[in-house]
Amino acid sequence: MFVKVHGGDQEMKARLVMLVVGFACSLMAIPSVARAGSSSAKVTATQLQKVLDRLDAVEQQNRDLRTQVLELQQRVQPLAAATPSVKEEVRAQVQQQVAPLAQQVTAITTAQQELPFGVGFRVGYSESPYGMPGGLRYSAFLNYRLLTEEDGIPFGDISGELEAALVKGGGATTVNNLGTILNPSIGAQKTWVDTVEIQPTVQYHLNLASAGFPALAQLKPYVLAGPGIWISMLSTPVVNRAKGAGQGFRATDADTQAGGVFGFGAKYSLAGLSLPPIQRILNRISVGTEYRFNLLANGWGFNQYTGSVQFGF
Repeated sequence: MFVKVHGGDQEMKARLVMLVVGFACSLMAIPSVARAGSSSAKVTATQLQKVLDRLDAVEQQNRDLRTQVLELQQRVQPLAAATPSVKEEVRAQVQQQVAPLAQQVTAITTAQQELPFGVGFRVGYSESPYGMPGGLRYSAFLNYRLLTEEDGIPFGDISGELEAALVKGGGATTVNNLGTILNPSIGAQKTWVDTVEIQPTVQYHLNLASAGFPALAQLKPYVLAGPGIWISMLSTPVVNRAKGAGQGFRATDADTQAGGVFGFGAKYSLAGLSLPPIQRILNRISVGTEYRFNLLANGWGFNQYTGSVQFGF
């Protein structure tokens, strides 16, 4: 396109020339700008590819985690489903074991409570006072329940007992006998000592079932204490030889002492056994073991170890 310019208008010509030159320069700059834009596009695509690769890796990790979670759920669900049945099974087994035990404890306790009065016998070994050899001890006793847990006795009962015993002591060759003392010329003589004992005692019997041990309901430990009377008879070498009444009697000396007795023991009720043919008899019987320490007023003390059997009524 051509523009007609009037002669004299030189300023307009100059402006037109500058406009044409600027347009030409703009056309020349377009290719370089396009090349720069293409390089920038290449950098952006590379970074985008890296981001996509990272997203793919994260997605794979998420898939792996979901797979592991599903596997764990598959393992846990059967266990969770089985847990209530296991609890119920254990509870049922415990109840099956506890119920007979509770019945047994109740039966033993009832059987023992219904028999407040007891008669029994003890046999065992006893030392002797006065430094003499010990020997066989046997006794008979009466036992009566005085107070129970219903009367406020904690975890047990109180009973009173009266025992009469005889200790057949051993023999020793000694000058400490009446015959040798009266006639020293005969020298040491074989001498024996026997002791008669009368011992009323008070006893505390522990009820293990009430103390939290129902499986031991038939066992009752106890402690005892009380006064006593001891009549010790020391033989002499004097023996009646003359024919007639009293022939063969060996003269003895007797010493009577008061004192105290202390001890402990345990009784086991046979009511805990299950033998239906003789159960009613077993419910009345208990066996036990006992230790006693005797302290006489004159200072002599000695030990005794016995076993016992008792029948309740």
